[in-house]
Amino acid sequence: MRIFDFITAACRAFVCAAHLSAMEGQLACLKFIVSESRNATHVLGARNNNGETPKMLAERFYKNAVFEYINSIEWERDHPEEAESMLVSNLVMSVLIWMLCWHHMLVSSGGYSCLLTQQSPLTKGGG
Repeated sequence: MRIFDFITAACRAFVCAAHLSAMEGQLACLKFIVSESRNATHVLGARNNNGETPKMLAERFYKNAVFEYINSIEWERDHPEEAESMLVSNLVMSVLIWMLCWHHMLVSSGGYSCLLTQQSPLTKGGG
């Protein structure tokens, strides 16, 4: 029975810490609590003595970053297929942005001509 009491106390501590983090706008702390908890839905859906969830507290105390974070977790939970699709889209977009940045760097440094002549953009100027 002792181990059960310890687990129950740990769960209560996570829930209490999540409420306090949301109320104080401590986004990094809340992210840590959610990542370390076994069930983010339980932690974020738990109610305090006044019946408030962490999301309600974040909204009440105008902690917009925390409120948006909790919204995003709830959205991913409620829309798993769309969340996965968005993840792939974001990855593709990141690769395209990286390619554009690389292209811009090569153009601005004369890198394309260096590629044709087998010279490095760093050693091109006589170094």
